[in-house]
Order: sequence, then structure tokens, then C-alpha cells
Amino acid sequence: MNIDSLAREKRFPVGREVTLAELDRDPYPAFERLRRYEPISWIAALKMWYVVGYEDVRAALLDTSRLTTESAQSTIVDTFGSHILTTEGATHERYRQALRQPFTPPFIRTHLEAAIAVAATALIDEFEQQGQAEIRSTFASRLPIQVILLVCGLPPEAEPQMRCWYDSFEAALANFTGDS
Repeated sequence: MNIDSLAREKRFPVGREVTLAELDRDPYPAFERLRRYEPISWIAALKMWYVVGYEDVRAALLDTSRLTTESAQSTIVDTFGSHILTTEGATHERYRQALRQPFTPPFIRTHLEAAIAVAATALIDEFEQQGQAEIRSTFASRLPIQVILLVCGLPPEAEPQMRCWYDSFEAALANFTGDS
């Protein structure tokens, strides 16, 4: 371990205590500790910086002259190539502009709001009949996938495949150890 790593670990004791196992099992208690005590922290187990406070994340994402989203440890570029989450500057702006229109409030209100309301109501109807629900799996994780299908003009039957792809993408985002 080099001197820089030792200095960071000493300066960021909450980050030093965060483990890969904890992040894999349930990251939310670690996020809460970080938010409370070290909203910007060096996570020794990941050998990278974590920024968890909303305003800090916003400021970091907007400060592209000093900060970057690039990470040599991330498998995202290797897996998916260059895209909006892995680029900076003019390339990022080009991707962003290409995706912008379908996500603006006027476009959503005009073209998607009614369909989103139908999808949300159908999901609620499903778990209402059962009398209870685990809200994340039955609603919160399904509705965004259904909305993306709507935006892309894909059929509702594609939800399981899209969920599989999304889960793989999410796993790749969290693959800090380079596990193939």
C-alpha cells in the first residue's frame, strides 16, 4: 500500500470500514453512514472515491474540468463501449442531445403520460388483487423498464428480456473487482 492510500484511509475512516461484502449484500446502510459522516469519501476496498450527497453528486457531475466519470476499474466501457455514461465533454453532449427529446416534460406529457398512467395502474391492480406487495419488485423496478419500452417503441412482452439486460448492466456497474 502506498503513502497516498494510507493517507486517504486515515483521512476517511468511514470509507475505510466499507467492505465489498457489505456493498454486495446491502449497500444502503453504508450509503447512509457515508451520507451522514463522509458524503465525499475514499472507499479503500474499491480504491475509488464515492460521492453520495445529492448536491455533492450534482456538483461533481457538472465539474468536468476537474472531475471525471471515467474509471479504469469499471467494466462498463469493455462491456458496452462508449456511451453517455462513459464519456465526457463534446462526445457526452452529443449522446445527451440525441437522447434529450423523449425525456423532456413536454414530450412525456404529450406522448407518454397516458400510457405511463395505464402501465402504473396495471401494476397496482396486480398487487391490489393480492392484498399486499413488496413495492420494489412489483412496482418500482418494473415501471421504469415499462417506460423505457414505451420510449423505445418496444412491445410490453419485451419486459423480461429488458429486465435481464438491465440487471446485467447494473451488475457490470458494480463489478469493481473485475469478476468476469
